[in-house]
Amino acid sequence: KEMKLRKLFLVGLVCVFLAPISAFADGVKNPYFSATGGILWTEDSSIGSPDATLNATARGVNAQIELDTGVAFTFAAGAEIMPQVRGEVEYSFKTSDADKVKSDVGTANLSGFDADTHSMMFNGYYDFASETKWKPYLGGGIGVSWINIEGAGLGVTVDSTSDGEFSYQVLAGVGYEYNSNISLNTGYRYFGSGDATFNGVANASVDTHALELGVRYTF
Repeated sequence: KEMKLRKLFLVGLVCVFLAPISAFADGVKNPYFSATGGILWTEDSSIGSPDATLNATARGVNAQIELDTGVAFTFAAGAEIMPQVRGEVEYSFKTSDADKVKSDVGTANLSGFDADTHSMMFNGYYDFASETKWKPYLGGGIGVSWINIEGAGLGVTVDSTSDGEFSYQVLAGVGYEYNSNISLNTGYRYFGSGDATFNGVANASVDTHALELGVRYTF
């Protein structure tokens, strides 16, 4: 599993860093690199199962997994598509520790469980016109994510990576044009994915909220 995730990480970075080369070759206007880092909050996720009996049991007691506050990082490359509109390809990594499993019949604390999400996203942004150096923006994206759960507890050991799951996100924030090449930004990001299946017996979706700081370098 570690080798698989390492390959996903490398493939994501290669795609991100090759994108501007293609943009230059095609004469696209204002190609750029960007990177962000932020604090991540994950919503409690309902636990289900592909097995009908196990799914009925989990749903019947409202079983949920609760995760601690985590961190998120993104690396992207893109270009201006038309005035005030940008498009980009993005690799992102999110990680947090699983805190507890809770249900209507009780709560079990977890320790040593990690939840990591690797994503490749295609995003679009609208940059609002402004007569100052402050530029508000709205954005959204769709893509695919691989979610890994790893750890031991409650009598089980888990090291499972989901198949690629459809993912989507919505972004809003404001950028500050430090100079003609560098823009600093701060914003909010909501991210969601479809149900990911682990070890073939359990599934759960991922919904996160992040506050982030970033930088964009335009060539």
